[in-house]
Amino acid sequence: MNPKKIELYKLRADNLIKLVNLNYRSLNHFCVENDLDYSAIYRYFKCQLNIGSISAKRFEKIFNLPLGGLDKVNLNSVYEVPIYSIDKTYSNFNEYINQAPISKSLISFNELEQLKVTPAKQIGIKYNNNSMNPSIKDGWLMMIDTENRDTLEDGGVYALIYQGRFMMRNIYFGTNSATELTLKATNVEFPVIACNTQDIIIIGKPVYILLGKL
Repeated sequence: MNPKKIELYKLRADNLIKLVNLNYRSLNHFCVENDLDYSAIYRYFKCQLNIGSISAKRFEKIFNLPLGGLDKVNLNSVYEVPIYSIDKTYSNFNEYINQAPISKSLISFNELEQLKVTPAKQIGIKYNNNSMNPSIKDGWLMMIDTENRDTLEDGGVYALIYQGRFMMRNIYFGTNSATELTLKATNVEFPVIACNTQDIIIIGKPVYILLGKL
């Protein structure tokens, strides 16, 4: 085999290992989440099977890499964060997360590693009101970590859907019921919302200000 081809296949395998280790608990978790054949992926890891162009494109799609990205990835390179609209109405998390991105923003793998977040679980939004001013300003591109949506912190800031609308609010637990919540904007001009856990859909937690413009 051509030495350059051998080098390319080794690079793809090394980069796939890095990406799986960054994004998933284990090789098995990666395969289950993406409906992949464990034995084939294991052989890719061990360089017993070469990662061809079709498989490379599939992995690039899974990890939100640009075309040819699997041939270039390293921990100093950049990751493309999809930017989603917040201007429509949404009825559930999957409906929101499965919409087509309106743009993309870049963040380095080193920054993601420092944030201790899973790259493939990050999305971006352009926040278009001043409800969370001054902590989150109108027009900022924010990266939202969608991984731990089921674990809420009392007083934490979350991106969420309420009555079909996207918003960011501090969430406070009620004292009279385990399902009682209060949604508060940082900007006192916005009303406090009293609701229950079933009234909201958690999208994730804002963790980073992204660069770029929409």
